[in-house]
Order: sequence, then structure tokens, then C-alpha cells
Amino acid sequence: MARSRVLLLILLLPPQLRLGLVGTARSPGFGRSGTHSLSPAENEFVEEGPVLVLRPEEPGPGPVTINCPRDCACSQEGVVDCGGIDLREFPGDLPEHTNHLSLQNNQLEKIYPGELSRLHRLETLNLQNNRLTSRGLPEEAFEHLTNLNYLYLANNKLTLAPRFLPNTLISVDFAANYLTKIYGLTFGQKPNLRSVYLHNNKLADAGLPDNMFNGSSNVEILILSSNFLRHVPKHLPPALYKLHLKNNKLEKIPPGAFSELSNLRELYLQNNYLTDEGLDNETFWPRVATEGLKQLVFREAPLCQKPR
Repeated sequence: MARSRVLLLILLLPPQLRLGLVGTARSPGFGRSGTHSLSPAENEFVEEGPVLVLRPEEPGPGPVTINCPRDCACSQEGVVDCGGIDLREFPGDLPEHTNHLSLQNNQLEKIYPGELSRLHRLETLNLQNNRLTSRGLPEEAFEHLTNLNYLYLANNKLTLAPRFLPNTLISVDFAANYLTKIYGLTFGQKPNLRSVYLHNNKLADAGLPDNMFNGSSNVEILILSSNFLRHVPKHLPPALYKLHLKNNKLEKIPPGAFSELSNLRELYLQNNYLTDEGLDNETFWPRVATEGLKQLVFREAPLCQKPR
């Protein structure tokens, strides 16, 4: 396939591949037909995130032949790009040595567990911008992916987060779905987990279990903007560096809500229902204030203005 196109959006790359960093805002407007888009009101609060662009080296001469699904691009290093080719079914002829797989910007509605189970080397799985529902993504879909580090499921139609995810995960992106519930083991018991993106969903307080990060104390980035939260989540990971809670329904932040977050450097609280009565003199004192909170953002509009 003699096309020069981006192969994968990933965070972990084999050393044989070139890496380019592109800073961009998440946008549902890219990809082929079949991807759904956010409303203008939702788009106003889309979070930014780093996007790493993976391009394969030009293939050199050699006797190795790679079995590759039709219209996909494959490398000998195990990188497979089936993005943006109007797929409606999971490709069944993927190379077993696949370790980075992109199926983004397609029209997938369901994935059967057996379709992923044989890809035991998979480290990165990009499924963003499809039509996946919770019914079409069984709880056991990922249980055999014991090497999975990066999982991208943004811009789908999920209402419930998968109950069981591999404990090898480093980064998970469920942004811009319709999630109403997170289970205890969705993100719990994952000592390697570093970043979780949950913005632009429909999460209320009841949808977040108190033990959401039990056994996952190394999470550094948690993005919960543009949901329906009225309270700051409890028992946040102590390693948290970046916490985004903007565009929710927070009315009050109790004393000590951030007292255990000595590493917190970036806290976004704008576009909530916060007033002076909702903040205590000790809300950010002593630990957060004295140990280096670098960016505290309360508002981009008048403090008492309700979120859109």
C-alpha cells in the first residue's frame, strides 16, 4: 500500500520507529463518516491532550512477508493501522505478533472477546471514534490482553465502563462517551496506571465508587471535566499531579478534600456552582498551598455562572 499516512496514535513506541509529538486538542471532527461529534456546548469544554504520532520506517528489502488485513498497513515490528477504512466488523486476519493496533475512525459497533484474545502481545489498542456500545463490548473483552498498556476508547457510545481491565494498563481514555458508571475494578488494582481521561461523559457522584483507585496509587492525571459531579471524588490517588473538575456541578469543597495530594500541581475548578460559602479557609491549606500548587483555575466566566 503506497500511501503516506499516519499509522497510529500511541504512547509507547518500539525503538525501530520514528516518533513525532503533535500538541492538539481532542476533536471529534476528524476521521471518516460514521464517527459521532460533540455538540457545540460540549466542544467548548473539550480537554487538551498530547497526541503522539507514529510513522513506520520505510520498509527495507527482505524475505519477510506479512499477512495484513485488506486496506490496512502493517509493519514487521507489529504495528497495524486499520484506521479510517470504514470497518464495520473487527478484522479477523490480524498478525498474531501485533503489538500496536489502531482501529480508530471506523464504524465498529461490537467486538467479541475471542477476536482480541489471540492478540496476546498487544500493548496499544486504539478504538476511538467508532460506534461501540457497552452491549457491544463485553466485560471480558480485554481480560486476555495481559500486556496491554494503552487503551483508547474515546468518542464511542459506551454507557458503562468495562468492569475488568488488565492490571498492566498505564493510560486509559474513555472521554466523550455516555458513561454513567465506573466499577471498582475498572481502574482499581492497577499499580502501573498513570493517567485516566473521563471528561465529556455523564458521570454523577453515584457513578463513581469510593474505591475507584484502590490499589492504583500511582495515578498522576485524572480528567473528570464536563460531567455532573456535585462533590469532589473521595480517596483520590496520592500521586495525583493534575486534576481537572471544571464544568461540573460542584457547590462545595470540604476542608481537607485535597490535603493528601502533596504532589498536586494543576487543579481546574472553573464553571461550577462554587460560591464563597462553598469554600473554607482551609480548603487548600496547609499541604496543597505550601507544597507547590502551580496552577489553580477557578473561573473562565463569572464565578456563580452555571455551566452550560
